[in-house]
Amino acid sequence: MSRQDLFWDILGISPTKDKTVIKQAFSKLAHETNPEDDPEGYSRLHEAYRAALDYASNDASSQCSIKQTESKYDFTSVKTDDAYTPNDLELNNAIFYYKKAMNAGSYADLFGRSNEDLRIISSNLFNLYTALADKTDDVSVWERFFAEPVIAIVMEDPEFRAFLINRFPPENANRIHIENAIAMHEQSIADRKRSVELAREREKKATSFKENLWSYLSIAAAVLAFFALVIPIIAGFPLTYNFAIMCSANAVCLCLFYRDFTECSNRDQGNPQKYRKLALGSKIICIISIIGAWICLCAKTAGTVSQQIITLICCLTSSVVILVIYMITRYK
Repeated sequence: MSRQDLFWDILGISPTKDKTVIKQAFSKLAHETNPEDDPEGYSRLHEAYRAALDYASNDASSQCSIKQTESKYDFTSVKTDDAYTPNDLELNNAIFYYKKAMNAGSYADLFGRSNEDLRIISSNLFNLYTALADKTDDVSVWERFFAEPVIAIVMEDPEFRAFLINRFPPENANRIHIENAIAMHEQSIADRKRSVELAREREKKATSFKENLWSYLSIAAAVLAFFALVIPIIAGFPLTYNFAIMCSANAVCLCLFYRDFTECSNRDQGNPQKYRKLALGSKIICIISIIGAWICLCAKTAGTVSQQIITLICCLTSSVVILVIYMITRYK
């Protein structure tokens, strides 16, 4: 296979002088070939494209040839004056080599770069893609532009988004395409913010419940203490057993209040001393109550064996619960 036939084979078309057919073939393959994954294939594709354009521009008798040269573009901007207008192949090459020269091909390359540095790279890439869009009249080039890692980073800046939109006049196809892309980006930002807010609300509710847990337990213990006073009376327990059960339940309730006041004193930065006094008072009354419960249990009182066992269980359970709560508070 000759070198000339090889170019057409790379483009996947028959020899032709129709530049539109050549550009369409190149555009299709350029979107399928990633210069970062296959730099040699990308270079061969551009070489074949240039050779095909040379063939279409020359006489039928001219030979198809190309000289493979190194890029000599000024990558900081693209000048499109009357003296010289780069073609789409040169613009694609300029984009590729500019990113390579600035080491801006991936997120890893951009890590730690200053905002000013990223803004300069983004602006220059925008100029290159603008020139490419004007040259090809193909708004799909903006999909490649917004896929650039540096653009995805700088797009977080509202001023840069406004700069992109204002580059083109209203109703311009490029502006419409950019506005749609920015609208999608801003919607994704709003969705992320909403997700963060919901996560914070869930965390706040979980934290609030955890902080108020001992308050809820204290209220539940107070209700239990009330029933501990009423039920033994209804059941006909002797007065001392009734008093022992009531004191043991009250002791648990007061111990929970002691734990709750201790938590409040740790959280309150304004007046923690107030909660410390309440915690100390609850602790003292709790100790008195549990001692009183055991004294009443040990007193010689006429009662059934079942009543004695129930009272003993209440006192033992209350003592264990109080000890556990005190240990949690002490060594937390």
